[in-house]
Amino acid sequence: MKQPGLLVSIRNGREASIADRAGADLLDLKEPANGPLGRCDESVWIDIVRRTGGRTPLSAALGEWHEWADLDDSAVQRRLAYLQGFRFAKIGPGGSAGDGGEGLERTYRRLRELGPLGLGWIGVAYADFQRGGSLDRNGILSMASKVGCVGVLIDTCDKSRPIFWDEGWARYVRRVRDKNLLVALAGGLTAKSIRRIAPWQPDWCAVRGAACRGGDRESSVSFRRVRALAAISGKFGVGN
Repeated sequence: MKQPGLLVSIRNGREASIADRAGADLLDLKEPANGPLGRCDESVWIDIVRRTGGRTPLSAALGEWHEWADLDDSAVQRRLAYLQGFRFAKIGPGGSAGDGGEGLERTYRRLRELGPLGLGWIGVAYADFQRGGSLDRNGILSMASKVGCVGVLIDTCDKSRPIFWDEGWARYVRRVRDKNLLVALAGGLTAKSIRRIAPWQPDWCAVRGAACRGGDRESSVSFRRVRALAAISGKFGVGN
């Protein structure tokens, strides 16, 4: 049985070093103060690449899709150039339902064209899609397949409301896999929920709050908490 890796969202170089040493399988650069998929400053990207030295794969959250809509091509290329060597990147679908997803699809195609070669783009399905005004999970899966995304992340727009992982989500994960796409599960995961969804064989279980001091996603990443989560993954055959 395929086993999930541990993705830890980090906001600065110090957190990256902690999560890296504690056993994270994928480091996802995100600034929680800037929204559910808040983008870090480029200087943070540079610092984290320097600190990790390529030991652990990197991913980046780039904000919501409309944050890129008014940038000209040269500005997009300059910003994305800092992601050279990253494994994955993603943009949020907030507000995408307004035009049936056309703007989101157009933005993914543009970023793929202007970004570094080899950078894998991830579609994001918000479980609370109505709250964020985004396409629903079926619309995101269709879009991700059309524009050449390599995977889908299931997450929430409202970070105060964790996902209830029912059989409908299990079927959705299987549908993503049937399209030969990677799948990451997020949305307020805890040690208990990771154990529950591990049999669904996601590629990653993604955490922020569970990896932070006091379970507060606005706090800093804790070595002890990441190590404990990695140990849980280790019970399923992954982690350090």
